[in-house]
Amino acid sequence: MKFLEEFDQITKIPRPSHHEEKIAEYLVNWANEHQLDVVRDEFNNVVIKKPASVGYENYQPIALQSHSDMVCEKAEDVEHNFLTDPIKYFIDGDTVSTHGMTTLGADDGLGMSLILSVLSDDSLKHPKLEGVFTTAEEEDFMGVANLNPSLLDAKKLINIDHCDDSSILCASAGGITFTATHKFNLIPSKNLKSFEIVLSGLMGGHSGEDIGSGRGNANILMFRLLNHLRKYDVKLNYISGGGYRLAIPRAAKSIILFEESQLENIKQKISEFLTVIRDEYVSFPELDIKFNECSSDGNYIDDNSFEDLVKYSLTVPNGVFEMSSIFKHIVDTSSNLGEIYIKDNTLVAIVDIRSNYNSKLTRITDLLEILAIQFNFEYDIWGKYFAWKYQKNSALRELAYNTYSELSGNSPRIEAVHAGLECGFFAEKGFTDIISIGPNAKDFHSPSESFSISSAEYVYQALVKLLESAKFE
Repeated sequence: MKFLEEFDQITKIPRPSHHEEKIAEYLVNWANEHQLDVVRDEFNNVVIKKPASVGYENYQPIALQSHSDMVCEKAEDVEHNFLTDPIKYFIDGDTVSTHGMTTLGADDGLGMSLILSVLSDDSLKHPKLEGVFTTAEEEDFMGVANLNPSLLDAKKLINIDHCDDSSILCASAGGITFTATHKFNLIPSKNLKSFEIVLSGLMGGHSGEDIGSGRGNANILMFRLLNHLRKYDVKLNYISGGGYRLAIPRAAKSIILFEESQLENIKQKISEFLTVIRDEYVSFPELDIKFNECSSDGNYIDDNSFEDLVKYSLTVPNGVFEMSSIFKHIVDTSSNLGEIYIKDNTLVAIVDIRSNYNSKLTRITDLLEILAIQFNFEYDIWGKYFAWKYQKNSALRELAYNTYSELSGNSPRIEAVHAGLECGFFAEKGFTDIISIGPNAKDFHSPSESFSISSAEYVYQALVKLLESAKFE
């Protein structure tokens, strides 16, 4: 299968967000090898153009779009440098995965592979095609935000960044990031014990699409525990949870200092808390808390700052805020306490917010501003991206619906997704008809990420048939 060959080549190329130089170079070389026109801009966006096949010259061009970067998450015990190392993947029957070691990069390397497969096949019938590969989608949408629309002739676009072959997307959430910071003083301790708390075993996942799946948030659980332990006069030396704001945190770690006389009380409280959360998250049998003595520099964050951090983290909105009133079973508004860490004597807490409505994004950021001020945090609001709003009339969606129905014998669902897609940016840039499709894949933004080969083949065939029927005048 051609798309698997393309995917294999892509997995060999490191491509974290804002480090897409190598994949951009690969795409340019690929286009030159296939004698196709190509443009690479200063943001490493790449556009590859293929002329219409015979008889399709007068039909409207169509853009096929995916992003070239990937989320970089790995299991706790895995050594992997995403800036230099290729992705090691495995094929088990119909499933492609990394066996839980790292993110696979099917989001959106699989979309890239399907597009390249179409562009490389000269036997296909289609109007003029424009393969559009954008950068930094997983971070701040810098690529698509800065893409010059004059590079493209198409006004119809098929985004291939969906993960369900039984549905066609027609709307997606917008989002924004709220970063709160709190300076602290380091206090030297005397004769305090240092112990490390490691909370792990949650599933994690996409902070949008998986936010309503009850997967737990390791940062929230850690602060619940620390709040219980404050009665034993524990001091905070170190805290870190979550590796990426757009992923639900799977694990968190802290180092606490305390009087040796409190050791048994603390052990008992941690054991009780573990029992409680295992009951709350019974679907995750590997959920665990390790509590072991460790070395530290003996310093701790001043008590007022520690208290502010605990209170802020336990009161920020986290999880589903509201469900959609238009699409059944779809989250409308949510937030995710995705990252907690210390940098330069500063506590940093990052919340990712998503909604289909700018007014609801503002509602959450207003609440976070109030909490930040209440608990002595400074804050920055950044990384806004556009919601892709549902359009009642769409010739491209109708054609895709009929194509999927004919191929599978089943009618696809027309859905929205609680995730940020680049479609909103393209709508803002003047594209008038947009859909998003893709093969069955799961657990994006986590090392459990995988996709189905047979589903990818089905979506490829659907895409080929759709383009053959795309006779828009």
